[in-house]
Amino acid sequence: MDQAGYATYSDTLALVQASSHRVFTIGLGSDYDETVLSALGTAGFAPAGAASELTAAFNAITQDLVDLVSSYYALTYCTPSRAGSHELTLASFPAHRPVN
Repeated sequence: MDQAGYATYSDTLALVQASSHRVFTIGLGSDYDETVLSALGTAGFAPAGAASELTAAFNAITQDLVDLVSSYYALTYCTPSRAGSHELTLASFPAHRPVN
């Protein structure tokens, strides 16, 4: 949190909401407003009651990022035949299937 007063909360929130970037926040200790950090963390918020819980908070955010990255697919298909009728079937696999 900006404790030096360089930016107001409303200015910061407006910038975050106007951004195309995903923002994650972590609340450390008990001296924060979860509503504020949840609003600023447009992609997620993780609490950490003490410094010893920071690893778990970062791991939670890391898992969110892994899930996000794993949710994008690119599919291209080029048939060797340009004429006629063709049928293409797409199937999805269970999430987090092992890749060898």
